[in-house]
Amino acid sequence: MEWIAVMVAIALGLVWVVGKLYLERRSRRRREREFARRSVGELATSQRPTVEAASLSSLASPPSPPKSIDLSRLEELLSQGKYEAADRETLRLLLRTAGAEQRGYLEIDDWESLSTDKLRSIDRLWQTYSDGRFGFRVQQRFYREADGEYGAVGTRAQWVSGGKWFDFDRANYTDEAPEGHLPQAVWQSVLSSFGFVGLALCMYVLFEREDWNEKDESTPHRFREGD
Repeated sequence: MEWIAVMVAIALGLVWVVGKLYLERRSRRRREREFARRSVGELATSQRPTVEAASLSSLASPPSPPKSIDLSRLEELLSQGKYEAADRETLRLLLRTAGAEQRGYLEIDDWESLSTDKLRSIDRLWQTYSDGRFGFRVQQRFYREADGEYGAVGTRAQWVSGGKWFDFDRANYTDEAPEGHLPQAVWQSVLSSFGFVGLALCMYVLFEREDWNEKDESTPHRFREGD
């Protein structure tokens, strides 16, 4: 059995290295884009602006704001204890926020750029209507307590049964579901699209985001379009 433990350790090490390299590359690309935007701004505001500078300035315009989402449907489902439908609605809302509705799944870049306010709003609803038992924050706590081991998150949230992840027949959409068990549809879509390496990277990107790590002490309230 020792060789199995060695292989598992090597696999986890590779996931960690790939994740670190990816995030370092993303950070470098962001710095390059910021430098380009500043350079374009200097050209556009020079005393003798040129046509080329104006064209570059238009290319450097900020991206359009994220689409507004209506959370009233999610709140209604959660308040009625309809967790399976609420799980699907959560995935739909995240896809809409990321502009990935047609694609049908979230890529690593999406997790990095998802609106913090939208994430917090969705998470607060899950926590409010489950007495703090469900939500991304609960899953993040599992992740931290396991030192970033995604497999431990799956085991603790009981997404794994007999070595099989997200077995539909064993999904629990009741009040007796294990802590952190929901929402899970979004993680199912990640695993089916990118495999275990993709799942590990997406969890890393979300749960290690600095803005997501800030403590959220706001009081839950009813949400309307654009919240």
